Amino acid sequence: ALRPVVETHLKNAADNATDDHVKTYAKYSLLRLLRCGDQERRLEVPCIDEINAVIEYKPYSINITLVNSTAINMDVDAWTTIADVGKAVSHRVQIDNPIPFALFESNEDDLERVLDEEDRVMDIIAYWDRDIASRKTRNYMPDFRFVYKLRLYYDINENDTSAVELAYYQAVFDVNDSRYPCTEEDAVNLAAFEA
Repeated sequence: ALRPVVETHLKNAADNATDDHVKTYAKYSLLRLLRCGDQERRLEVPCIDEINAVIEYKPYSINITLVNSTAINMDVDAWTTIADVGKAVSHRVQIDNPIPFALFESNEDDLERVLDEEDRVMDIIAYWDRDIASRKTRNYMPDFRFVYKLRLYYDINENDTSAVELAYYQAVFDVNDSRYPCTEEDAVNLAAFEA
């Protein structure tokens, strides 16, 4: 009931305000108001870094780690979902078919989970922030990160070179990390692929 009134006020301020700061703030707020009707409510209270980014009218930057140890920097906001980030990463690394890939949450204890595509990135970061704050009394500070990697193993089109390359790096990592035991022959075959 209140939204149309706020929307009208912000449109008026964006179009007619004499102060450039007010115009900028009104446009920024209007965009966010329009987007908030498209998704469910937030699951977490925004973290301080997200609030500061909003105050400065800036996106929040995150790093996505690939299995070949490279990182991709991406800008997100309160409405960016895991699906949005997955699509952007697959586009950036030029993967033709992103279906077998997913975004994972991982930490230095090798604990990981595949993230739900509908989750908001900033809710996950706010959860990490809350989890870290709750552990400050202990001498353990987890190092959370986003990792883009294979979720489903099935035949990847050999012409999709970026996908094949990431699958190869993940296979090497999983064998070296003892996630998948292999025979000596399998290890030799895997090493031969790199040559």
